[in-house]
Amino acid sequence: CRKGFQLRRDGHYQLSNRIAWAWKMAACGVHVVLMYLGFTGNTYFAADFLRDDAHWQTLMKTYLAAVAPPRFAATALEIGGGSLRFLARSLPVRSVSV
Repeated sequence: CRKGFQLRRDGHYQLSNRIAWAWKMAACGVHVVLMYLGFTGNTYFAADFLRDDAHWQTLMKTYLAAVAPPRFAATALEIGGGSLRFLARSLPVRSVSV
């Protein structure tokens, strides 16, 4: 991986794994968008629900910082004929879980 990435098995495994696979696909010439989608407003898990998009963006920025450099979320990377773009987006839930 490029400088600034800290993909690892023993921490942030899911994110590291998804970035690694997306990177591999881009290296094979595929244009890849890796999107993390947060569903906001579901208070079922009262202690840690995602309040709104700003809350989700703050959480993802902090989480992503442990694995990727800050520019990763802001720019598309050109890799071996393909590209990789990371997005963090949110959608409000239609109804709260019961």
